[in-house]
Amino acid sequence: CLVGFNLETAEAILDLSPFPDAPAAIDVVQSLRDKSLLTEQEAVYEVRFDMYESIRDFGTHCRTRLFDAQAESALWRRFATHLVEYAEEWNDCVRTIDGVAALNRLSQQRENLFAVQEWALASGFPDLASRAILALASTMAARGPAEQRVPRLRQCMGSAPPAWQVVLLIALSDACRADGQWDEAMQLADEAVNRAGLLGDVSEPGQELCGQDRMH
Repeated sequence: CLVGFNLETAEAILDLSPFPDAPAAIDVVQSLRDKSLLTEQEAVYEVRFDMYESIRDFGTHCRTRLFDAQAESALWRRFATHLVEYAEEWNDCVRTIDGVAALNRLSQQRENLFAVQEWALASGFPDLASRAILALASTMAARGPAEQRVPRLRQCMGSAPPAWQVVLLIALSDACRADGQWDEAMQLADEAVNRAGLLGDVSEPGQELCGQDRMH
């Protein structure tokens, strides 16, 4: 399900520890590129790699022979954790001098973050699902697809941990307001404030978002 990746991602998720003589991740990627099993594209900020669709389909078909369920889950967990941390780091830069670069990098990872959200929800990691879509919410508002912002935020609401529900409610309120759904936006904002009060100790992102919403 990986849709394009850079060398940093490959180094973070490849686990070659069972093979004492395994080459470094960069050499694995280069070998696959030399064999035309990967494509290479010079993006604005980095070199990105991808697979031809036919090779991706073949790999998906053979996946169950190559990985048992535990190994595949561990691979997904490494990928999801790395990508979410990457996205959160750049999302923090969206409203800074590096905002354009942040939006570009997050836009490149949009489909991957969607895949992480869906895997995490299906696999019992609601915190990772929430973090993935929250890290992308501002980019979807600015670069699209804006119409997916509300439904994807809603997807996480039912299973998110309580503290993340507050942050999701505020992000969802902002998305509804952008869509012109003013009444629902206000209801969601009020619910977020009420839940934050009940929790008594909300994460720093939640406090900041609550404060921003009450000022609008």
